[in-house]
Order: sequence, then C-alpha cells, then structure tokens
Amino acid sequence: MYDYCLPKQVDYGVRIKGNVDRDSETLPLQLSMDDWSEPDYSKEDGRHEAPTMLSGTLRATQLLIGQQYSILRFESPEHVPSRDFLRGNWQHKINFVAVTSNHGERVSFMSNSTIFYRCVKG
Repeated sequence: MYDYCLPKQVDYGVRIKGNVDRDSETLPLQLSMDDWSEPDYSKEDGRHEAPTMLSGTLRATQLLIGQQYSILRFESPEHVPSRDFLRGNWQHKINFVAVTSNHGERVSFMSNSTIFYRCVKG
C-alpha cells in the first residue's frame, strides 16, 4: 500500500455509516470513475499538483419503471439535508423517467471539490 495514504502520525481511521436520510427518500447511487488516479494537491506528499476535471458514471438502482426521479448535486456538506431533499439547497438537478430498474448519468467535477449526489423520486 502507498505510505502516503495516511500520515505517519495518524493511527486511526474513520467509519462511514452512510447517508443521513430520516424518511428513507433516497435510492442507491454508485459512482464509477473513468480513472482511479487523481492529482495530489494537498500537503500529504508535497507534490502540489494542479487540480483537474474528473469524470465518471453515476448509476441509480432499485428504480421503478415509469417513475419520475431526480438526481441532486450538492456542493457543500452544509447544503445536504437529511429530509425533503428536493427542497434542499442543491446546485444541479437531473430529472429522468426510469425505463429500466437502473439509470446512468455522466458527471464531472474538479478533483479538489467535495460533491454529494442524492437520487429521489420526483
């Protein structure tokens, strides 16, 4: 494994429990990136590489055929609500009607950004 993934002085990890969704409104989303690598612009290894555009496919699953859905993009953790996602402070919305039980959308974002996606009915 790469020795720069965690700084040597860090001896702990973080457990991710999942998205906060009080009313079970969201559907599963999976992001498959076009490339597994990204530039390192942080302090961890001192490379200071310039951020670049990253692209991938966002796939929603467990959809009902004929149902209207929205994929919402939030660009700050403070903007992601825990309920009423359609009324939240999303920055971009992709509407679609499911023609199969899963749906793919191409997405892009800068490597130095923090982006959150949620898929909901409506």
